[in-house]
Amino acid sequence: MKAIEQQMIQILNHNSTEELTKKRLERRERWNQIQVKTSLSQSESVPPTPIRTEPQTPSDMQMEFSENDKSMPTSPRLGESLLSPTQGESVPTSPGGKSPRTGESCVMSPGIGGSIPTSPGGKSFTDDTTDMFMVCKENEKERIIDIFDVNNEEIENEKADKAKEIANNHSLIVHTHPHQDQKEQKEDLDGNNGKSDDNLTNNNKDSSELDMFNERDAGHEDIFSGGELKIKKLVREAEPSDDSDGYYCFRIGEVLKTNYQIIGYHGKGMFSNVLKANDLSSTQENTEVAIKLIRNNDHMKRTGKKEVKILQRLSENDPEHRCNIIRLITHFEDRDHLCLVFEPMDLNLRQLLKKTGGSGFSIGAIRLYAFKLLKSLVHLKRNGIIHCDIKPDNILISQNRKIIKLADLGSAIDTTEEEIEPTPILVSRFYRSPEIILGYHYGFALDVFSFGCCLYEWATGKVMLRSAENNEHLRLILEIKGPLPKKILQHGVFRPMHYDDQGRFLERVEDPANNSNKEIVRINHIKKPNRSLLKELLAAYPSCSSSEKTQVSQLADLIDKCLELDPSKRIDPTQALNHPLFKT
Repeated sequence: MKAIEQQMIQILNHNSTEELTKKRLERRERWNQIQVKTSLSQSESVPPTPIRTEPQTPSDMQMEFSENDKSMPTSPRLGESLLSPTQGESVPTSPGGKSPRTGESCVMSPGIGGSIPTSPGGKSFTDDTTDMFMVCKENEKERIIDIFDVNNEEIENEKADKAKEIANNHSLIVHTHPHQDQKEQKEDLDGNNGKSDDNLTNNNKDSSELDMFNERDAGHEDIFSGGELKIKKLVREAEPSDDSDGYYCFRIGEVLKTNYQIIGYHGKGMFSNVLKANDLSSTQENTEVAIKLIRNNDHMKRTGKKEVKILQRLSENDPEHRCNIIRLITHFEDRDHLCLVFEPMDLNLRQLLKKTGGSGFSIGAIRLYAFKLLKSLVHLKRNGIIHCDIKPDNILISQNRKIIKLADLGSAIDTTEEEIEPTPILVSRFYRSPEIILGYHYGFALDVFSFGCCLYEWATGKVMLRSAENNEHLRLILEIKGPLPKKILQHGVFRPMHYDDQGRFLERVEDPANNSNKEIVRINHIKKPNRSLLKELLAAYPSCSSSEKTQVSQLADLIDKCLELDPSKRIDPTQALNHPLFKT
């Protein structure tokens, strides 16, 4: 071990300073190109309407233009639609043949849900919009890990960290010790349980069990990111092993099936762990994929096979992949695990919220992401699928921050084949609708309620219904929406857990005079809402312009309609696509 560690340190001492300096220069050059590109576009643009000024940040914080664009739009402005051509659609033009500007109409083919919402000025808002708006709010900046200014102390720290990693994982790279103990090779590279403090599970535990991609679990991929060391194609000499919970104990560099080489780790969920891999058989420029390895037990395998079936149907009915559902490339079984291969994405929206400082997204970003996600919900409903776990963790985003995909259908219900049985723990609790808690008949509308909770979180950076258990969760809903309709109370099978025979809400709280966490039950007479969504959202945008203030008010109205207590009166995804929020 010591000899190998010394050998690795010698290699790093020789290469690290030179390569990190090279990286720094490349990043500076990239930044300079962005500045030139931004100044050129600003000099050519017409004077913008009075709107909130957004800070300039590196390019991965901006909405990049589509690769299909023939030329760069002449006047990118915050809030103005600049539409890129997509398959089956023509490029919108003004009567003079130029790019559409404010006040000029442009025609697009209708998307899912009917006609494309248009503003009085003739601008169209579609999921193909490629505005150069910022994801972050004013005075906020996305946290960029790869800064271009690297000092000597950082160089030394990186060398020391890499030497330590290499010493711990020396059997996985080119300089492999030929007689290494088999026992050492069986050690799990994960090094942690993939836990996080997001508190977003169906139970009362604090974990990130349902996160498909958890940034806290991505600690091994940086070893190989600089290209200093090449991964060796690892062939196991011993049988692969699982941990006590049925998760696969992977090795960086090993190959699944015959062509998927593991290069990193995305995270662990309740049903699986997700690996980063390269497709060795691919002829495409980008060979990266994400592989979801279902836990090795019969129940999880059945759940995984149901997810495959649902994803295949959704893909067959969306051949052009325009409905923003994560694309399943293939699936196979290897080493007693069902493996699902997906297209790669960069982050989930919870991670992006953290990277933007936790203060929420700009109103322009929310409008775009909401429109795309509503198209996903329309597609799910048309195919008889209830997602049952809509939350920021399960909404993935591309590196250019323009493409989002709804993922993790492991909890989904196929209404064409399954009977829906009442359960009070369906959906992650912070996004759980009242009909689930009370055991009232529920269906597609429960996804819309979760969607409304996501909208609030994107705007404020805060969870709207942060509760510890169902009774508290129901109280928080009543504080926003007021008393529940009588028909829900009459027919809810779990009503006695939260209401007495006279329809009064029974609030369960800790006994302040007892230190043993004993609960007491008291009647809470909630007769009207005592929280204002509009005030809370406006407080999240303190310096917004008059036009943005209008959009924030429209966002509050859409959230209110998504949180309707009676699921039969809750706004439908198709109706939501035509909401005024998407017309201004």
